[in-house]
Amino acid sequence: MCPTQSGTQKQRIGIFRVLALFLCLAMSLTSLSFGEVATLAAEDETVTVTVNYVYESDKSMVAQPY
Repeated sequence: MCPTQSGTQKQRIGIFRVLALFLCLAMSLTSLSFGEVATLAAEDETVTVTVNYVYESDKSMVAQPY
C-alpha cells in the first residue's frame, strides 16, 4: 500500500508552492525594473576596459595592457 498524506501535509505543501510562485514573480518583476535602470545608465556613459595580462604565480606582466 502507498502511504497517504495527511491534510496538514497537503496544506503545508500548498503553502510552499504558493510561496515559491510568489518569490519567483517578485524576483522577475524586480529584475525587469532594475534592468531598465541599468540599461539607461549604461547608454549615457562611456566606459574604458583595460585588460592586463599577468602571470598568476608572481603577478609579472606577460604582455602590454590592451
